[in-house]
Amino acid sequence: MIWWIKAWGAPGAAIATVTALFLAITIGSREIPVPALTGQAGQFVVAELVALLPAVMILQGVHRGDPRTEHTAVRSGAVRVVAWVAVWVTMVWGASAAAHLLGADSAVIEMARNTTGYVGVALLLRPVAGLKAAVAFSAAVPLVCAAAGWRTGGIAQPWAWPLHPGNSVLALIQAFLLLAMGLIAVMLRPRETPG
Repeated sequence: MIWWIKAWGAPGAAIATVTALFLAITIGSREIPVPALTGQAGQFVVAELVALLPAVMILQGVHRGDPRTEHTAVRSGAVRVVAWVAVWVTMVWGASAAAHLLGADSAVIEMARNTTGYVGVALLLRPVAGLKAAVAFSAAVPLVCAAAGWRTGGIAQPWAWPLHPGNSVLALIQAFLLLAMGLIAVMLRPRETPG
């Protein structure tokens, strides 16, 4: 069990989650001005960007082993990926909710929501682009949203879920919908065979 935890990168994911939570609590509500390609220039909250730390580290553990070995051992990789992601997303939300209940502002909720969405985007794109390219694209999502996701008046476009405030139900639904679609894509992915 200890080998499996290390092989899937659990220590790195835990450190990234704690670091992102710490940054969201301490400087997460600070805003960075962002020039816009369309609409009006807006602000980019630091918590929306630090959510990439746990997302990337959670995804780093996905299928780190050789698919041929997994196939030979007749292991269901999809079930383990779904369990891995579900456990980590639940832990990110639990830690963020606890911090919020203890007085942290809504930046911690934005961090948890965006981590959920970034993981979902990467898992959704994984069958098409491969895991590394999907993670890179997931990291580009907040930048694209920041550049093109603002309407006149400094309000985020409905589709730009990473930019919405922590109390946005629409953004929360979009993030969990992306995660659900990503997990379904993992389950439906044909089994990798040795070749």
